[in-house]
Amino acid sequence: MKSKLNTQIIPLEKFVKLLFNSFPLILMFHSFLLNLWVLTFIISSATLIFIKKLKINFSTLNKIFIVFFTYIILVAVLNIKTTYINSWNDFVQFESINLYKSILLIKFFLIVLITNILLQNSIIKFKGLFICALVTISFVSFDVIFQYTFGVNIMGREMWDGRNTSIFYPEAIAGTYIQKFSIIAIFALYLLKVNYKKLKLLIPFIIIFLATGILLTHERMPFLLFIFSCCLIFIFVRKMRTMIISSLLLIGLIFSTLIKYDDSLRDKYVLFYLLGKNMITLQETTDKELKNELVKKRKKWLSNESSTNHLNVLLSAFDVWKIKPLTAHGIKSYRTLCHKNIEDKQNRKCSTHPHNYYLEILSELGLIGIILFTFILIFLIKNFIEIFLKNKVYKKNNLENLIFLSLLISMIVSLWPIKITGSIFTTWNGTYYWFLISLYASIQNNFKNKFI
Repeated sequence: MKSKLNTQIIPLEKFVKLLFNSFPLILMFHSFLLNLWVLTFIISSATLIFIKKLKINFSTLNKIFIVFFTYIILVAVLNIKTTYINSWNDFVQFESINLYKSILLIKFFLIVLITNILLQNSIIKFKGLFICALVTISFVSFDVIFQYTFGVNIMGREMWDGRNTSIFYPEAIAGTYIQKFSIIAIFALYLLKVNYKKLKLLIPFIIIFLATGILLTHERMPFLLFIFSCCLIFIFVRKMRTMIISSLLLIGLIFSTLIKYDDSLRDKYVLFYLLGKNMITLQETTDKELKNELVKKRKKWLSNESSTNHLNVLLSAFDVWKIKPLTAHGIKSYRTLCHKNIEDKQNRKCSTHPHNYYLEILSELGLIGIILFTFILIFLIKNFIEIFLKNKVYKKNNLENLIFLSLLISMIVSLWPIKITGSIFTTWNGTYYWFLISLYASIQNNFKNKFI
């Protein structure tokens, strides 16, 4: 009987491991395949947990997750009778879809819970996932450089809207994709058991290679976040400081060279820099002529539509939140309420989401929602401090600590509040974001287990 059971379990266990390790690869494809991956991962993992009778541990953090996602559904239910769109049919259609999508978000909580159980029982480990990330983003980075050089990528696709999109055409998210997995990809080199002399050459090469790929996508925020990530590696990982410094110096040289000879890239970054510089100088200067000149430059920069869009969208999120500040109107409500109540206001613009995780939660789930989300962050930070000090992570850069630090840095960059983001509740961004939270929360809960 036991041998028959083992015969069933072993293939299923291997399949679950394969699904887990393939996540970076799956994120390269459209929402349908990603949703299929989520569904398959949840069902196969739950089946394995049931067959092996694995213990489900509801930690304090998991309980907060339950409260948070239950609250999302509750808000959707409460707003069924309070939100009016244009007609009764539109109202019913909007609210039923809102409630349906809120219930579907349970999948993110299940990913967090299942990953914790699987890691606790040593069914999944991080080595395969990290190596997969290294391979996939190296491919995308190479494809972007190839597309920039020859005008088409290796599959013959041209640039889209002046951007090198690689395989993601017509979406300009190649740089975002590389940046999301860049840290764990860099640390994956330690899992390959390469000797330290080769690592001192290989790690700077990978960092520069990935940075160049991100830079050539013309996506500013991913490039800035990648540089920020490298700075965090410099702070947390002493043995990599020399490699980081040399990498950043060479990235600076590549950046300055490209800015000099590439007009479109220069426009992207120089105008971005001028806005910040002129806003600071405007406050400091007392020279009226200089102030007038700076105002003209700022207006010229702001005349660029893409420059003003994000700022106005962020401001509109606050206006939507003020409509119902305590609980708001539920997920996906921002786009509808903004177009109905806010869009005609001066210096406001609506979009599908507020382009910032925190403002999205605030405008769609209200003060209660942002407080619950903050509790999640507080527990993650609390657990990090305990592990960081107890295990002397800052002194002992062994493999376990390096994996922990790679996930920590990825989390800090993902949770950084001052940046433009995708939606935390959509398939592509949401799955990545909650999958990363599940990894970090799981490694905190199971730090003593072997997870490599």
